[in-house]
Amino acid sequence: MKKFSLFLIAFTLILVTPFSSVNAAGNGRWDPIGEYGLTYNSTYGWWDTLNVHSTGGDFRMTTWTTGVRFELWEYDPGSNNDDFVGYTTDMSHTFRNIGKFVDGSNNRAEFYARKYVGHGSDSVYFSD
Repeated sequence: MKKFSLFLIAFTLILVTPFSSVNAAGNGRWDPIGEYGLTYNSTYGWWDTLNVHSTGGDFRMTTWTTGVRFELWEYDPGSNNDDFVGYTTDMSHTFRNIGKFVDGSNNRAEFYARKYVGHGSDSVYFSD
């Protein structure tokens, strides 16, 4: 009877698992990349983070500032080669299907966040 009860509990858990978690890319969880401060780029007049790597799929950017436009860019070597991915004014935003930005010999996308107003005490938390 005990084995049957354990089987019934396990079977019930399988049935109540959301289908969206089954279809998630990778391991189905957000992998933390880390928190990055913004540095002022006086040549261009914006604040930006260091580059972080992503393998594609979905990419999340979280800030602790509301109402400020944060842009996500993909770095490519050379002058004016960076690609605009998108922007958000929300504290947390998921950029979907960013696999088209994966490139280079490392087979990764190199993302960074940018903003044009405020100060450098803001930071951005990235998850892949």
